[in-house]
Amino acid sequence: MSRASRIRVVIAMGVVAAGYFLQDPVLDVPYHAARRMLGIVPSPVPHTLLCSAFNLLVVLRLSWWLIVTGLVAWIDRTGIVEVLRCDRRQVSYFLKGLAVGLAVMMATVLGIVAFGDAQLHTSPSSFAVHVGYGAAWVVGEIVGAAGEEVLFRALILILMARLFGMRVAMVVSALAFSLVHGANPGASAIWMVRLFAAGLLLAYSVFRSGAIWWGIGYHAGWNLASAPLFGAAGSGYMDQGHIFTFVPAGSALITGGAVGPEGSVLAFVAVVVATVLLLLTVPSRYGDVLLR
Repeated sequence: MSRASRIRVVIAMGVVAAGYFLQDPVLDVPYHAARRMLGIVPSPVPHTLLCSAFNLLVVLRLSWWLIVTGLVAWIDRTGIVEVLRCDRRQVSYFLKGLAVGLAVMMATVLGIVAFGDAQLHTSPSSFAVHVGYGAAWVVGEIVGAAGEEVLFRALILILMARLFGMRVAMVVSALAFSLVHGANPGASAIWMVRLFAAGLLLAYSVFRSGAIWWGIGYHAGWNLASAPLFGAAGSGYMDQGHIFTFVPAGSALITGGAVGPEGSVLAFVAVVVATVLLLLTVPSRYGDVLLR
């Protein structure tokens, strides 16, 4: 890489860092203005995400990171635009990732129940309520996952890969992904390490598939299964409108404690299984074009 190219990448990384620190103060005004306009009231239950408020937030965040991506691509185009492109192949990868994420998180929750460390109860809500919340959560989780994947796997990963290569970029991207979630309710050391492992998987999926779409699907499917479907804490938060209610009763090592099944030791097995499924279902492309 030429000296001029390196300078452009460093400037682009500075833009991403500025974007991260400016995100909350910049989005705070439109977020609260939109909530007032739409009549979205705060939830009375601590750490509960109202579906409409959550969806508003993730739409604003995705929009923010797409704006930042546009600025970064203007400064240093190589690699960034490529990982966002979507064609029929990437749609199939997205659906594969979604299925894998749903499957391995469902297996994690059901495994916890099978060990006798939790119980599952059905929700008393009506079918119509489940359909309404379910549709909203599907949209919200996909948009939310897309926002995080744009930041960690389209921006941080590719820019770091341009400077230091694929392996270092994967580690840095995964580490950033883990540390950013450190302030979540109930965050534990086991969960943070599991997030790092998931970050490595998501980063590798970009180089293997050539884009971020498998990762968006996997990320959304994982989140959908834990909180909106099974009613377990998802990254420390409880979601309204879930079909089942997950009631932990055993060791935090198995249940994941306050952070939810994502912090269970069984979640590590889920990441390993997901990695195997990625290798089996997505042909290797190693995205060389992303690194030029």
